[in-house]
This record gives sequence, structure tokens and C-alpha cells, in this order.
Amino acid sequence: MPTLRSVLCTVLAVVAEAALGGAVSAGFQVARGEVIVVMDADLQHPPEALGAVIAPVLSGKEELVAGNRYAWAGGTSGLAGWHRRLVSWACKALVHALVPSSRRLADPLGGLFAVHRSVLEGVALRPCGYKILLEVMVRCQPRSVGNVGFDFALREAGKSKADLREGLLFLRHLACLAAADRGDVVAPIPPILASAGPAPGVQ
Repeated sequence: MPTLRSVLCTVLAVVAEAALGGAVSAGFQVARGEVIVVMDADLQHPPEALGAVIAPVLSGKEELVAGNRYAWAGGTSGLAGWHRRLVSWACKALVHALVPSSRRLADPLGGLFAVHRSVLEGVALRPCGYKILLEVMVRCQPRSVGNVGFDFALREAGKSKADLREGLLFLRHLACLAAADRGDVVAPIPPILASAGPAPGVQ
């Protein structure tokens, strides 16, 4: 994969078919820090929240800490419109019902989280679509999990990628993760729907 390196960051280019989950999985493989953070770049996840998310992992208190859009009233203002809030709450309830290990996460479908790299080592991730946090939670089974509230801001640019295709991918992925959470053996997601490939872990 082509990369652009500087003193401060590495820009990693991935194929479009990988979607967000595949891109994040590829990022895990090239990350070098002890704590790895995932967040959206459209500022709906405020950079000011990073300290609270990272600190418990950095101190060793938690192995994974996730942002929680539902911590207080108004925190979900970035979910524009009542229908998006309704869909978000319904999906969260469905995930908690079908995937017991996700119940440690107040916001299992969020995109802001920090994880210690040791949690990812040796685990084959098979992300599909945009819900990488749930994938990490089920496949890696971190021993300790924390939740940090933050204000999910309005989108400043671009538009949501949520559509019918992403909804179907989410339901398929959820079925696979629910089976994996129960310990069932399931067929892998076809490559055309999944990421560019399973990530062997952090290197």
C-alpha cells in the first residue's frame, strides 16, 4: 500500500472497496504506538475528547475506551433529524440484544475509541462496512472496557454514507458477529463485501 510519511504522520492509501473498516484495519497494521485511536476526520468527533478517551488506556486502567454519544441530552446532536436518532437507538438496541459482549459498550456502533495494541495482536479482524468498534469488541474481547461521554457534533462537510447497501452490510456483519460471540463457526464474509483482507494484528 502506498504511504506518505512525515515527522508527524503517515498517510495510508487503501482501495475504495475496503470501506472504513478495512481502512482502519490497515491502519492497525502500520501503527507503532502502544495506544491506537480511531476517530472520524470530519470533526463530528471533537479532538478535545481525545485526552479523556486515551488516558485510561495509557494508564493501564482499561484496555479499550469508547466514546459515548448517548451520555447526556444533546450529545447526539450530530445525528441530524429524528429519523436518524431513531435508527441509531434501534440499531444500538439490536446490537445489545444479539451480541452480549457489546453490552459493555454504551455506544457499540460509535466511531471514536482507543485500544491498547496488545488487544489487537494475533487477532484476525474481518471488518465489513463502517462498524469497526463492534468488530474489535467481539473478535478481540478486551478484558476491561470504559465509556467516555462526548458531544457528537453536526457534520461540517460531506454527507453520511449510510444507505440501503450499508444497512444490508451492517445486518450481515451483525449476524456474523452474533454467531462469533456465541462461539459458532461461520463462513467468512465474501471478499467483495469485506475489507481488503484480514489484519494479522498490529506490527
